[in-house]
Amino acid sequence: MAARDDEAPARVEDVLRAYGAHPVRWPSQDRAAVLGAARETLDVARLRQGEAALDRLLDRAPSHVAPAGLVARIQAAAMHELAPRQAPSRWQALRAALVDALRRPQWRPAYALGGAVMLGVVAGSVWTPVADEQVAAADFLSVAFARDFDSTDAGDLE
Repeated sequence: MAARDDEAPARVEDVLRAYGAHPVRWPSQDRAAVLGAARETLDVARLRQGEAALDRLLDRAPSHVAPAGLVARIQAAAMHELAPRQAPSRWQALRAALVDALRRPQWRPAYALGGAVMLGVVAGSVWTPVADEQVAAADFLSVAFARDFDSTDAGDLE
């Protein structure tokens, strides 16, 4: 019973903040306790007065009625979401399983290797060999060592 007495003030405050100052709006099981607390406690009476001011302000606000078309569209969308979905065909299930399997992390090295192979094929089909081997050697050395070699320096490498 003591725990119930400790919960009573918190419940009175919760009812007033949630339902406002008018007893008609309160849950029936809490009306007597809230009215009694408002008569006995000054803090509850002040809280009820503040909630009454808020109630008056909210009661003056215009009410908005949604257009029937909007309500119908929302209801149709909700019914569409709740409608039972058709089971996927065998091909759809197989495709979904294959896509899920290929998204797993163990396939990443294979994707990297495939990308490198494709890059090599594209580079091999686009790249043309140089007629002068000395110029090609100088270009290779320039790229490899980040130093500008000319064809006379490349001849020293033989």
